Amino acid sequence: MERRKEEKLADRPASRVLPHRTDAYSSVLLSAPQHISPEEFRERLCESCSAWRSAGRKGVFLQIPTAQANLIPSAVELGFKFHA
Repeated sequence: MERRKEEKLADRPASRVLPHRTDAYSSVLLSAPQHISPEEFRERLCESCSAWRSAGRKGVFLQIPTAQANLIPSAVELGFKFHA
């Protein structure tokens, strides 16, 4: 049921929630979208985090490949930390 709620949230036309998956622990799993500028990524990540928080999500895990390392500062500005 939670997955449906999240899918509807991401499918709303006015929504700019980034495409993502959810897990059994109420967390969001996000792979950085290809061909996105750091500015757009930051804006959409901020909007997405607000939506996910409202939906009761407990955490967000980002996967950012080396080729998109230019997106890392945007995530760090929003409070994301590296996880080893």
